[in-house]
Amino acid sequence: MENEVPALQAPDGRSSRRDRLMGKLFGGKNVDRKLMNEQKSAANVDAFLHSSSDNLTVTHAPPPPPPSSLPKLAKLDTSISRYPQALAVNQQAQQNRPLAPGPPRADPNAQIRSPRPNKKGHYVKFTEAPPDVIGEGGDESEIPVIDVAKRKKTRPPQPPPHRQATYPPGRPAPPSAETASPSQDDFKPRPLSRTQTGFSSIYEPVFVLPKPRFIGQAARDEVRRSYIEIHSAEMREQEGRAFAEAARVASATSATSHNWDDPLSASTMSAPSPTKLRRQIPSPEASSAKQNVDHSPASADSNSSSIYSPATEPEQLSRKTSIASHVSQPSLGSARPRDSPRDIIYPMSARSASIRVTDTVSAEEALGAFVARTKHLFELFRLHAESVKPLGSCTLKECSRGALWWFLKGRLGLESAVRERPKSPQGQMQNDRERQQAYSNLAKGYWLSEEVIPEIAQTQGLPPETDIVEVSQALINALKKLAMSMKRNGFLPPEEPFLPQTIDKSIWLEYPALSQDMVALLSGNWGAGMTAMTNPLSNLRVLDALPTGDNADNFSYGRVPADVYLMEQGHESQKLYFPCMLSMVRPLKSLSLTFILASQNGHIQLAIQENKTVGPIWEDVRWRNETCSIDVKLRRGFCITIQLVQQDYRLLWNMYDFGTKIQTSLFPRSDENMVFKTTLRSFQYMDADPQSRQFPKEPVAQCDVALFEKQFKENSPSGVRLWHLGFRIAVVTGPRTRTLSGVSHVYTPSQPIQFGFFRGDKDAPSLSIKYDNGKSKGRMVFIFAEEKARIKFHSLITGTAMEHDEKIYADVPIKNFGVSQSLREPLGMAPFSRMPWKAARVVNDEYGDDIPPTVLADRLKIVLEYQNGNVTDRVNVAPGELRVRLEVSNAKMFRVLRQPQKDITLSVSEAQVPKELPRNMADALQLLRHNQTIRSFEFNNIKDLHDFQFAMTGFEVIFDALAVTFAISRRRMVVPIHKKWEAGYTRIQVVRQEDKLQLLAFFEDFHHGHCMNFVLKGTDIYESFQRGSKSGIKFVDAKFPLPKVPADKDADYDEMAFVCLDLPDLPGEHDDLTIMFEKESDRDALSQVLPAPAKGSSKTSSRLK
Repeated sequence: MENEVPALQAPDGRSSRRDRLMGKLFGGKNVDRKLMNEQKSAANVDAFLHSSSDNLTVTHAPPPPPPSSLPKLAKLDTSISRYPQALAVNQQAQQNRPLAPGPPRADPNAQIRSPRPNKKGHYVKFTEAPPDVIGEGGDESEIPVIDVAKRKKTRPPQPPPHRQATYPPGRPAPPSAETASPSQDDFKPRPLSRTQTGFSSIYEPVFVLPKPRFIGQAARDEVRRSYIEIHSAEMREQEGRAFAEAARVASATSATSHNWDDPLSASTMSAPSPTKLRRQIPSPEASSAKQNVDHSPASADSNSSSIYSPATEPEQLSRKTSIASHVSQPSLGSARPRDSPRDIIYPMSARSASIRVTDTVSAEEALGAFVARTKHLFELFRLHAESVKPLGSCTLKECSRGALWWFLKGRLGLESAVRERPKSPQGQMQNDRERQQAYSNLAKGYWLSEEVIPEIAQTQGLPPETDIVEVSQALINALKKLAMSMKRNGFLPPEEPFLPQTIDKSIWLEYPALSQDMVALLSGNWGAGMTAMTNPLSNLRVLDALPTGDNADNFSYGRVPADVYLMEQGHESQKLYFPCMLSMVRPLKSLSLTFILASQNGHIQLAIQENKTVGPIWEDVRWRNETCSIDVKLRRGFCITIQLVQQDYRLLWNMYDFGTKIQTSLFPRSDENMVFKTTLRSFQYMDADPQSRQFPKEPVAQCDVALFEKQFKENSPSGVRLWHLGFRIAVVTGPRTRTLSGVSHVYTPSQPIQFGFFRGDKDAPSLSIKYDNGKSKGRMVFIFAEEKARIKFHSLITGTAMEHDEKIYADVPIKNFGVSQSLREPLGMAPFSRMPWKAARVVNDEYGDDIPPTVLADRLKIVLEYQNGNVTDRVNVAPGELRVRLEVSNAKMFRVLRQPQKDITLSVSEAQVPKELPRNMADALQLLRHNQTIRSFEFNNIKDLHDFQFAMTGFEVIFDALAVTFAISRRRMVVPIHKKWEAGYTRIQVVRQEDKLQLLAFFEDFHHGHCMNFVLKGTDIYESFQRGSKSGIKFVDAKFPLPKVPADKDADYDEMAFVCLDLPDLPGEHDDLTIMFEKESDRDALSQVLPAPAKGSSKTSSRLK
């Protein structure tokens, strides 16, 4: 039976005998008591909720039971009405509902009364009042919370919409407010922030499913999910569909794409036709969802961007549309559709079209509200305009210029009034009057554009010109954006008409009369006199003279009101006053700023720019800080003075000064020489400081880059000498980038240049360079259009590039290179001794077949290549500064003594180098700048050494050998006795420059010196001899300087161990020199290179015969 307790079943579905017995003995009373308690609890809740007593009764036969393998589903208990005023389940839908097996329930007709009746008569219900939307908040909101709270007080109360719920037959409706008892009227529940949802009239089986995580799975319980979960699910679903259907959506996106950054395209967008929308929307459910979104009050308040912003980003619009769809729910009595609006996934084209439709509708509504609240002023405008001159006598161009004038003036006034926050009552009243005047000026612009111009055109019977149509469209589009901003921020004119007595209702301003030649002068028509008389006006369009925003030719950066005074030189007391508007624009093809001065009547349309033929240039402008005015020099002895307020004057000066600095950064300074300039495909400036705003952090296309070499010129007795002081890199955004930005960094030789090579998008050649100037540090990434441009830029900044008039005189492989401060240091400085060196290249000026100078040579440099970079050693030495030395034990070693050097360049690649290498290089550069150092070059063979030595010193090596003995005979002062200084192994070289020969001798472990050199002359006497197995040659009465030793044996002897080739020491001795070799061939080779024949040599005698 129905009230019988079901017997317990075994796991296989059959009830055991023991279970049935235990149920009869002990289960009856407990089950009856439990059932009674449940019915009493249900009655209490039903009485407290003041619910009806309708119950669900199933009259049809149950279907056959499901197989035993399926899980048993619990039967729904509908005897308790959990929500008051909820919809009754449709009887027709219930007829098709399968009966779920489960425990029997009590008789619904049984009268169950609560033992504790509700004595107070209170009951719980959900409120009918709509949510009170006072503004938009959150982390991304641009409006402070205090302003949102203040606007709540000023917002007019909105009457709640009447919601009539539908009830099925047989169920009484809840009592209305008029028939409610007094006790019920005393209890007023608090309004909730979310409206109550209803139930669907179509039955759908409910299954408990896990939370969806993939595309295509929709959550079943939307009511219980938070907004964060709903928004996250939407984002995941939209991103997944965008990636999965990228190929299919690409064509639709291109067809319905919209440039949101372009004010003209953002303002001129129109709603698509219903047929087009019908093709874009995939299903009727999506259509109904779209309708709910568009008519949501939240979406109407969320579609506009921040105040006076040129355009709204699509991401913000889509986000706010999803918020609107979440907030807007069906009313209490309406049936909810099967899918909520956020469950429907629109195609990208449909979403784009819906955003545009919503944006257009909101703009139209905002503009309509503004016009409706200011329309009472139109007749006053007509009366004041007719008092000056009849409207029929006005030209369409005058009306369009006047409309732009009043719109710009009204927008400026409204911006100023909104920025001010007066605290005193008098200040608040003045601010209200300023807002009313701004509304009036905006209404003037709309009245002239939309009523007067069509009226005059219809009267004249002529269609308006293209310029007039463009002006009207631009003005209406700009006014729509402004109205949307005013609506969103609560700045629309009040609904009650404000008093017209306190506002200025004039339309036409008064200007002094001017002749045709003066109009041509003030319009920039500075051609011939006859041309100025026939065509006095300039070629500026009305929208160029009074721009409302960016257009196809110019970027607009704002405008300020200006008082212009025209005067003649020598008659400054006689001035003519012109109220004007000064606009700041920049052409898309130039980096130079342009000031456009325009009056309402069009007599003044003057552009201050760079072209002398169309008006004054910046050289004709004089800034007067003391009076906050600008003097502009005109032709024929006239000039104008632009008087500004202090704030506007500082704004104009900062814009001009900033633009001038950015533009001049691409030109060389007095101590610079431009060596490279090109337009990059892309440039990215990555500053380590996240708060830096010097340059955009994202990549910027079409930037101009220039490289300058800094030089120092020194006047010396030998002429002008040039010193390399580093490079300067300047990068400026291209002319087609609206925000003008630029960076400039100087790379001095005191820091190594850290670079990196890589490939950008589409395999574009890229180069990164680090910078650290003490104040900021980071990285610059250059993406070039061609590979050769990257190679040239890198070679220039590292100092390895060759000019067209330079030549490589030696290019030899190198085994090792070291830098030390003394000969006693075996390894030298750390960073150089551990580098894998590759080659050494000597570059100098090209002199044809002649040998270029190596002293006072501005272009002589040694380029050393290693695995991860280069070292550019500029050998710009004065006479006597270049000193060299050859080693005795290591014949392949060549040393050079250098004075403190400030023009060496070190570069290192960031790839595969230790982190401490750049720091070690920086420390080494500091030592090179302030100390005398020794450069050691080790080559693979003697020939490479000779080639390098010749290219660096300019002296050709014609003899190089090792002598076993080098003896110097010294004569006693009084007695004719000679004393010899004998050195052991000695490195002997004979070098030649043109027709001059020098003998170089380098000693090792010689107590009387380390080296010596002297000039060989043809008048000297040379004798060859043989002593046992050794062959020698004697210089009779040779004139030479003695080797030098320090006075203190432990003192530094570095300078005494090197010889100077261009300025050898003066000979102070007149004695014999003896050089002995182990091989006779070395003796004969030396004899052949001497300037005179050696006596006693058989080979020499036979040669002379």
